[in-house]
Amino acid sequence: MHELATAIEHALARGETPGVLLEHTGAPEPLRTARALGNALKHPDLATSRYAWLPLILCSARPAFAAESLLELAGHYRTQRGYTLELRGHPALPLVLGCSSFLAARLLRDPECCDELRGDPPPPPAATSIDRNWDAIRAAKYRGLLRIAARDLLGRAFQESLDELSELADGCLRAALDWAAEETEQKPPALLALGKLGGHELNFASDVDLLFLYEAPSSPADLERNHEVETLVRHFKRQLEQPTEYGFGYRVDLDLRPEGPTGALSNSVHAALGYYENFGAEWERQALIRLRYVAGDRAAARAFETGVLPFVYRRSIGLDALRSVGAMKARIETERRSQRSDLDSDLDLIFLYAGSPEDGSRAARTAQRAISYLTTMTGAGVAYAVDARLRPSGQQGALVTSFDAFESYQCEQAQAWEHLALVRARSIAGSLARGQATLARVRRAISDRYSQISPSSTNALWSYVREMRERVERERGREDGDWITFKTGPGGLMDVEFLAAGTALECGTDSVLPNFPSVPALLRAAAPGPATERLLEDYACLRRVEARARWAAGRAVEGLRGHSEESAIVCALIDSAVNSEQLLDRLAASRARVRTAFAARTKNASAL
Repeated sequence: MHELATAIEHALARGETPGVLLEHTGAPEPLRTARALGNALKHPDLATSRYAWLPLILCSARPAFAAESLLELAGHYRTQRGYTLELRGHPALPLVLGCSSFLAARLLRDPECCDELRGDPPPPPAATSIDRNWDAIRAAKYRGLLRIAARDLLGRAFQESLDELSELADGCLRAALDWAAEETEQKPPALLALGKLGGHELNFASDVDLLFLYEAPSSPADLERNHEVETLVRHFKRQLEQPTEYGFGYRVDLDLRPEGPTGALSNSVHAALGYYENFGAEWERQALIRLRYVAGDRAAARAFETGVLPFVYRRSIGLDALRSVGAMKARIETERRSQRSDLDSDLDLIFLYAGSPEDGSRAARTAQRAISYLTTMTGAGVAYAVDARLRPSGQQGALVTSFDAFESYQCEQAQAWEHLALVRARSIAGSLARGQATLARVRRAISDRYSQISPSSTNALWSYVREMRERVERERGREDGDWITFKTGPGGLMDVEFLAAGTALECGTDSVLPNFPSVPALLRAAAPGPATERLLEDYACLRRVEARARWAAGRAVEGLRGHSEESAIVCALIDSAVNSEQLLDRLAASRARVRTAFAARTKNASAL
């Protein structure tokens, strides 16, 4: 990379645009990258250290953005600190700028944060000496995230990242509890962690699952103490979640407490133990396995940990407990399946790699970082929600899979619902050619299985499509009164999405799948003709309603209240020449035709 960086530098010095050279680095925007690098190389503070930052920027995810941010940072650094940004001692800085927009924004807003990136690698964050005020706590979190991200990008064991993120959260939460207690003038309760934080597995985007407990000698004192602690907990949660110019602390989830969201925000040790002994559910037993003390009243925490052990770790496990675990697994699987065609809200991603198990470990770290960067909450919000559960074996499987293992799994082990989801897969980054070639081979093998073995296999496919659709309709497509589920209900968008995937599998190699497998493209490739075009007109009507309903609600929605202000807004956005009643009539007619087409195909494979 150093030789390539030198060649790019020389080309820029001659006034040339090194497009071909930049393409070799994998830069997604060669022209923008060349312009940004040229401008950075002209800055006097950056020119002298170019060999320290240029090769690293070319290795980053977004070289153009990294170079633009570095140029801006160099100016801010000199203006605010009065001397040159020394890049030779900050090897992670170019990588951080090119891989994380929100951390780049943090560095530009506060150039002193560059000090956190000094070293190769920088030391872990110091989470034991955080000042007790809210801005200091927020700043400590982001400074810690900078160090952890830098250490990730310079390469280290993935578990170390989880440990450091968890320890950073512990330190921030300890300081937050002390400060909340001081501001509310209350004695701090015990603060215990559950979930990912409890298991020391926190990632960049995780909420913190917390439990607050206290000791009280008697019932009257318990009520008074409960009021005091709830005041403290509300203040603690509000301050940590409050977005400010320093960012925010942590999103606090208290729903794992006794009685869940409807229960008291805090409980005495006696009350909590009584709840679990008399009413504790199997899922609560499993959640408490990851219980861990973080801060506050250690005696109360120790009393609870000791008292709850018989509930969590029973001497024997009966059939009811085993059935409960099985039921929980079934619910998770049902939710996972219901995700197959709901691709509008999340990014459904699968990560594949080539090479040895060591390459797999590196790929897993890269994938985890990518997910963290996409899902991290910032002052500007979250980039995307990411769902990786469509990978082989779902949540039980590895985050990354080799190309060969993926192909073997899809051809030999995957279920029909996984084949339906795979129809709309496409390669979007990394080894694009190999990804597309692997998908093409898998699709060809799967399609041949459904289209060439026997008519019974085709009938089985459509029976399975119908069963899946009916399950989603039962769980998410119920309608009552004026409520219209245009996505998941009868004749909704999912009817067409399931039709498209099933038809593509049924036609197999007789049709050429499009490069961008949208629902219209799949149907036109697999079943061209007037009937398909009529179906797609109704599909377009439903998509317009969905898009305008999302715009009106400001979030993802699957339904609409018929005679309401919201439906009037949706109507005006779609066609100001029609009234709400006319729109609802159009929608009902489109849904009726869509349901007729779906019913015909799932009962008779040659009806469309």
